[in-house]
Amino acid sequence: MVPPRPTIRDIARAAGVSPTAVSFALNNRPGVSEDTRERIIAIAQELGFTPSSAARALSRSRAGAVGLVVGRAARDFAEERFFFHFIVGVERALARRGLSFVFHAASSEDDELATYATWWSERRVDGVILLDARENDPRPALLAHHSIPTVVAGEKLGYGAAVVSDEEGLISTVIDHLASIGTARVGYVSGPAHLAHTQRRLAAFTELTARAGMVGLSLPAEDYTQEAGRAAVGELAGVDAMIFDNEILALGGMRRMTEAGLDIPADVAVISLEDSHLCGVMVPPITAVRRDPADFGEHCADLMVEVLAGHEVADRREGVPEIIERASTIR
Repeated sequence: MVPPRPTIRDIARAAGVSPTAVSFALNNRPGVSEDTRERIIAIAQELGFTPSSAARALSRSRAGAVGLVVGRAARDFAEERFFFHFIVGVERALARRGLSFVFHAASSEDDELATYATWWSERRVDGVILLDARENDPRPALLAHHSIPTVVAGEKLGYGAAVVSDEEGLISTVIDHLASIGTARVGYVSGPAHLAHTQRRLAAFTELTARAGMVGLSLPAEDYTQEAGRAAVGELAGVDAMIFDNEILALGGMRRMTEAGLDIPADVAVISLEDSHLCGVMVPPITAVRRDPADFGEHCADLMVEVLAGHEVADRREGVPEIIERASTIR
């Protein structure tokens, strides 16, 4: 015989609180403390409570879900670890609060804009996380027009709350490391130039290399592929250190350099601004900046929960990640 499905009253009895408090906790509404909310959610999970999404939507006029649209080529998801881990972090944090995660890979900017409008008109999401802020970005205006609760990952834009990444601190840490090993001329293969975080990194790179007395040469890659890394290296000759925006660009760039007879790190030191298992297994292993995209995703989702609960929220700022030194910069 199938046991009866647990109810809100069952959870209230186990937690020693009122059914109203359970409802507030499970629906992410204000009225209970954070400790009580976490305890109620844990008990609900132990009891196997699964609320009806349809009933919840009817009672709260909410979908109980947060959306994320990513407008990147499919190969970016296949090769780059950032997106997978970021998405895992978002989903993990939302699941702790009883919220669902809705994801869409957009084929174009128009597709992305239409998805937000459709999600909102059909009440499929209660808010969205905005990723890859870019130059002349049309998305904040659309989201503001529909009054869609928004958290922006990485940047502070004109609409929504934000979890701001410290791109300037990131570049400063890398330049300091290169200065410590006697770098005179450094090249930087950045991400695509239209992305807001790329623009911040490039501006910091120009300023900080000059301040350190280095010659700094930079070139935005067309995308985050090995081919783009190979092509960019061919344009940045005569440097004694190379910075790559991620490990995939670094992989392509290093192959181009070794094919040209350059020794790494004797001739050219190499740093990746993203770490992964690839950095550890390359020959030589690549010095890289270590940060956890899953933590970043969790931070964005946590802020979204606060926004949806109607709390007054302030933008949050990520810390500066650490450098993991490997053979590619040890001379």
